[in-house]
Amino acid sequence: MKNHQHPFLKVQRIDTSVRQQNTLSRRGMLLSIIGLLAAGCGQETTGFTLPAGTQTLNPTPPSSLMPNASHKQSLPPATTSAGKTLLTYKGHTGGVEAVGWSPDGTRIASADSDGGVQVWSASNGKRQNEYHGHTSWVGALAWSPDSTYIATGGSDFRNEKNNTIQVWNAGTGQRLMTYTGHTRSTTGIAWSPDGTHIISAGDDGTVQVWEAQSGKRILSLTVMEPNVPILFALAPDGQHIVAGVNGKINGKDQRLVKIYQSQTGDERLTYHDTVSGAEALSWSPDGKSIAMSQGLGRIPIWDAANGGDITNLQAVNSSVLALVWSPDGKYLASGGGSTQAVEDDNQAQVWNMASKRVMTYLGHSRPIRALSWSPDSTRIASASWDSTVQIWQAV
Repeated sequence: MKNHQHPFLKVQRIDTSVRQQNTLSRRGMLLSIIGLLAAGCGQETTGFTLPAGTQTLNPTPPSSLMPNASHKQSLPPATTSAGKTLLTYKGHTGGVEAVGWSPDGTRIASADSDGGVQVWSASNGKRQNEYHGHTSWVGALAWSPDSTYIATGGSDFRNEKNNTIQVWNAGTGQRLMTYTGHTRSTTGIAWSPDGTHIISAGDDGTVQVWEAQSGKRILSLTVMEPNVPILFALAPDGQHIVAGVNGKINGKDQRLVKIYQSQTGDERLTYHDTVSGAEALSWSPDGKSIAMSQGLGRIPIWDAANGGDITNLQAVNSSVLALVWSPDGKYLASGGGSTQAVEDDNQAQVWNMASKRVMTYLGHSRPIRALSWSPDSTRIASASWDSTVQIWQAV
């Protein structure tokens, strides 16, 4: 499908060292963590209109709809203990690949391997809309800052050389814009902070920047040769992109993570301390730190300005597939698991970055593919290949 040259909306969004051997079993380690939690660690542990078929650009989203705005009034009061499941959404038939909490805190969008995207209430799980514009699995999504529109991407197998990123109304399902440009599956999507651009990454080895108003591609970064999945995260100010390779070339793991200037594509920094391909990337809300996950649960956190190491976290998962900072920057959540029958591997962890204390969530039976925080940094929605999305108390 060709790009429609519609005037557009103003919006935004947009996430080891080998485990030491010891005499404790995995279950024993888990019981030790639970013991610590019992001792007191658990608590740490608008838009645009559509006149006559035309979309108009809103110069500045209302401050109440910007990502950093407070939306506590729209969320249920936080009265339960950390790690408690608040709601389980079972509307998907396939594995859930992506999840996003709306900036106003009222809705959640989740996408699955069957190609469907569902929008539902964050308070009671009632489905409000379902979108079927893609022909195959959807692996990435992003809300607009006014919580009205969603951008989705994945793999359109019926048109493999022209995979699409589609922007549609979350309430009506009306498609407003279709981007083309990636020759293979889309792996990630983000809105620039000022709402003027869309950034996407794909299995074609590129990160691409699109002009939101016209649908025109303005920048394409070739991070690696085709057929290698690219992961990325956008800096909070939108000025830089960190991109990593998650794959192998000629049988060798690619250990490449670089920071680029988002307007010119100039390479600014290469991070060298990689022991395997990046599995997830997340840029801290203050713009100072980048967290990345690698094999065997290793999560190095490094300085975005110079690439220096800040700290290393060790997750219990054999593979960390999701990594995301809380909006207030106080916590880092990780999730993942194994396709093998590994005991207690399919779990999420929430790290208090000041104390390094950790809370563990064990609600899923299969690997966790994506995580999204509530706007007030108290709850997490976790999407899993067990076909559920679970909302749980994180802090």
